[in-house]
Amino acid sequence: MPTHRAQVLSISFNNIIGDIPKNIGCLSKLEEFYIGDNPIKGTIPTSLGNISTLHNLNCKNNHIVGQIPPELGKLSNLRELKLANNYNLIGEIPEAIFNISSLEVIAFSFNNLSGRIPTTTGLHLPNLKELYLGDNQLEGEIPLFITNASKLQTLALNDNSLKGTIPNNLGNLRELQILLLHTNQLTNEPRKHALKFFNSLANYRMLRYLEVGNNPLSGVLPNSIGNLSSTIEKNYLADAHINGLIPTRTYSRGGMQFV
Repeated sequence: MPTHRAQVLSISFNNIIGDIPKNIGCLSKLEEFYIGDNPIKGTIPTSLGNISTLHNLNCKNNHIVGQIPPELGKLSNLRELKLANNYNLIGEIPEAIFNISSLEVIAFSFNNLSGRIPTTTGLHLPNLKELYLGDNQLEGEIPLFITNASKLQTLALNDNSLKGTIPNNLGNLRELQILLLHTNQLTNEPRKHALKFFNSLANYRMLRYLEVGNNPLSGVLPNSIGNLSSTIEKNYLADAHINGLIPTRTYSRGGMQFV
């Protein structure tokens, strides 16, 4: 594939088969690459990391296999990285990807990724708006750096094997609209009775979906749950080992649906 001045390559929603060309990196001026929703197989070429101009990389809903190459971490201008719904992407998430400060969307859901969410000091995602890591095999705790991504609107870590507690400083995410932590192994803080993470959510004004069910939380609902924003449409708490009484203030939240 010769060097080319193409800035946008969009071939999504076709019936294209085969692999992504290994020398795709020769398209040195490419800014947007959309190849999703095809029966494309093979691995993600490491040469993609050579396209420093790349803003959008969309390879979702394909049949791509193998690991996410760490070379993608060199894409310092990348805004959207979508690799969701490939099902057979394996291995750990490269730490370098979480150091791309320009990223606004990371979508890795519905794969077979394992290991921990990168937690190394220095991770910096000031522009991140959407983080989708659900339906993988991720382990470990929820990294505290996530609560510093102040522009985050969607945080989806559901259907993994995450352990530890739900951070008490989620209230830093003032723009959060969707919080999906259900179906993990998250627990309450040791020797604590109330589920205090609800306190940090009480001042949210944009939260619409809160799902923390199917976790062994083992605690009682604090009174602060009645302060959750009237914008909440769904609060999923099923199978979370919650005990005690439902605080009376929650009865007046007409827009909230408990499940």
